Amino acid sequence: MTGLKSRFAYSNVLDKYENLDKLPDNLTAVVFDVNGLKRINDSLGHKAGDELVQGAGECLKKAFSDYGECYHISGDEFVALLEVDPDYLNEAMVGFNDIVASWRGEHIDSISVSAGYAVAKDNPGNINNLISIADAMMYENKRSYYSKKENCRRKNTG
Repeated sequence: MTGLKSRFAYSNVLDKYENLDKLPDNLTAVVFDVNGLKRINDSLGHKAGDELVQGAGECLKKAFSDYGECYHISGDEFVALLEVDPDYLNEAMVGFNDIVASWRGEHIDSISVSAGYAVAKDNPGNINNLISIADAMMYENKRSYYSKKENCRRKNTG
């Protein structure tokens, strides 16, 4: 559906990393979640929701495929496992945000994606720990997104 690697491939690569004594210092886990997929599916239909998921996959592929692998792990969830200089990560994330901001679909005008990341060099432990740290950051960013959205809605209706 997205042209990215599957959840099965993701599971296999996690197994590979779990068997290492130490993760590469430049390994970075980036976890992504598409904002508002349920609302799009409910209001515009699953064709529009599918376009949103496909668009998110396209954006990830454009931004990160030169630095590692991108996986579509469930409906609105994606992971990129990158081997990239940690100093370059912020630049890569800005590039991703620019790609997302310029994306337009046939049924959907824009995409919003919450992301979180963790770099092995700064977060010693196993791959599952790295993913958990990235996931926690992503959920914090998702909460912030919805909080800001709610505050804007209140200002516009109040």
